[in-house]
Amino acid sequence: DIFIIPWEYNTGTRTRLIVAFNYSQAVIATKDSVTCYPEVKNGENCLLVDKLSNMADKIKYLYENKNLRKNLGSMARSTFLKSFTRESLQNKFNKFLEEVILKH
Repeated sequence: DIFIIPWEYNTGTRTRLIVAFNYSQAVIATKDSVTCYPEVKNGENCLLVDKLSNMADKIKYLYENKNLRKNLGSMARSTFLKSFTRESLQNKFNKFLEEVILKH
């Protein structure tokens, strides 16, 4: 599957991006729309464009390249498991709580 994020601006966290990664979908987005996620890497786990006017060509390119879709989807799933599961975030959350509790 191809998952398209057609926003031009950084408007905050994109929770559906994480869902798309979980389901091994090949994501196409504008760079600005996913700047809140340092885990998102152009050409590694998604395709990013500078502006919406470049998106149609990338969608066509990805549609015509099944292996690229599969590879991006597979890497997206790996990124999800490494960065967005409770297990992967629990230690960071525990450290945050410890710091907050120690400060008060």
